[in-house]
Amino acid sequence: AALGDAVKEVRVSAILKSAACCLSADGPISLEMERYMNKVDGGEKMKAERVLELNADSPVFAVLKAAVENGDTAKVEKYAKLLYGQAAMLAGLPMDDPAEYAALVCSLMV
Repeated sequence: AALGDAVKEVRVSAILKSAACCLSADGPISLEMERYMNKVDGGEKMKAERVLELNADSPVFAVLKAAVENGDTAKVEKYAKLLYGQAAMLAGLPMDDPAEYAALVCSLMV
């Protein structure tokens, strides 16, 4: 819910081993196709149906799960946005709001 329509789904990943998260696509448009078509002059603007995949073995997942179980919606929202931003960067996609991402990172540093 914290990510709204930025993602189609959030799910536990079957492929992640060490990273906390990644983005994958669900549907006919891949993330690679989205990146390519959005770079081409005159290309049709496309957006893949994004899926945020989380590594259930990562310490970040444990903190996120605890926040959900404790009803700490503010922390859940903050972590969801941070993980989505990280996954977008790792996928080579532009961040929706880099200033918000930077502010969220800084809020964890104090």
